[in-house]
Amino acid sequence: MIKYIKLKKERAYFIFSLITIALLSGCANVGDVLGADNQKIKVVYLPYQTEKDGRWGLIGTDGKVLFEPEFRNRISYSVNGVYAEDKSIDYDNKRIALYKADNEHNQIGEVYLAAGYFLDDIAPVVAEGESIKFIDKEGNVVFKLDKINGKRVLAVTNFSDGLCAYKSEDDLWGFIDKEGKSVIPAKYKIVCPFAKGKTFVFNFKDRKNDATCSVIDKKGNVIKNLKMEDDWYESEFMDTNEEYISFGRHGRDKVLDRDGNVVIKGKSTYKKIWPVGNEFIVKTDNGWGIMNKEEKMIVRPKYRFAMPAFADNLYIVEEDDDKCYLIGGDGKKIEDVEYDDISLFLDGKHTVVRDGKEYYFIDTNGKNIDNETYYNIYCVNAYEWANILESMFHCHHYFAWGGIIKSDYKPEVSVIKKPVSESNMGSTDSVSVEKRPDSGAQNEPGFDEHKKQILMPRRNPL
Repeated sequence: MIKYIKLKKERAYFIFSLITIALLSGCANVGDVLGADNQKIKVVYLPYQTEKDGRWGLIGTDGKVLFEPEFRNRISYSVNGVYAEDKSIDYDNKRIALYKADNEHNQIGEVYLAAGYFLDDIAPVVAEGESIKFIDKEGNVVFKLDKINGKRVLAVTNFSDGLCAYKSEDDLWGFIDKEGKSVIPAKYKIVCPFAKGKTFVFNFKDRKNDATCSVIDKKGNVIKNLKMEDDWYESEFMDTNEEYISFGRHGRDKVLDRDGNVVIKGKSTYKKIWPVGNEFIVKTDNGWGIMNKEEKMIVRPKYRFAMPAFADNLYIVEEDDDKCYLIGGDGKKIEDVEYDDISLFLDGKHTVVRDGKEYYFIDTNGKNIDNETYYNIYCVNAYEWANILESMFHCHHYFAWGGIIKSDYKPEVSVIKKPVSESNMGSTDSVSVEKRPDSGAQNEPGFDEHKKQILMPRRNPL
């Protein structure tokens, strides 16, 4: 689900849903999603099944099988050469095992309570009865985070642009480098991930008064202070893009660049603006469309939803009858075929579609690439791609993977573990993993009796 944030609902912890990553539509290989310092987020393999209630294997975005179905437990898509196996006892007692994305099933480290993605070749993890630590892809501990400046570290995010946000025991956020050293002390109520050497930080007393938003660099120097409107705490902040962010409310969305300068001013006709690469998904009274920086409509705003397909000059649109299909830049259907679901072109050349209960791969011309069909392939559609990005700072809805990695470990006392709820999420004795509400995605993707994956138009809370 492409999510937005209502600031008034949040407590003093890291709230922004989506990592600052450029979704580069139209690239030669859009599955290589560039981050701020050329860090790439690669989704190459997808979990699949050949029969109902069958085992799970991994298949490439080009239709080539990495290994046949053999896992009894659900496995994830691969992110940066690593995939996860669900070892959870139940929803409130999640466990996760990590593996290198090869056919040898080499496990990385142990079974963890939670783990982040491998960005800059290291990932945050939490093991039973331990504080947060960062490991490499061999499972070796790179550094541990017990205390910084004499205060316990309660949570961390994944790395972005070479820095990782951490939360101290007084519920303030700062940043560490790849060696685990604090480079910006924990003194902010809310922070965004870094991109292009800059980020947005917020401080306030009671949200309605004395609120400040600043653009800072990697040394914590203030580049620009932004004027905050009186109702800022009800604003929606979209941080999905390396170049731009969207900020506003009630049809007053505006797009800013990373220096805090206004690029697109809000209009009453724009109900929502979401930056995606160098294009902008826009909602009007007539529906969703896509425009460029000059505000020229590329896809007319008349659909239930519209999204760049991550292939050159292709877009995914959904109609009111729940059917989705591909269109070109001229607005014409590709192959005049409608589907129940369409994945993004993660390699820029191929994608997965669902037609009824069958899954298969197509190319940019809408042709089945090998005439093979599958019982189930996990579609990384626009909804699930947003989940991947969201999982950079919120745990994935199936696995304790990605997200804000939290630890309640106290060396001097017994460890207290209890499920995180909306009422205790900001406390210092909560469980190791931030539990976020079920997004409503299907439990077994691809089955008619379960909920569809492509839910953005009817589930995003607008």
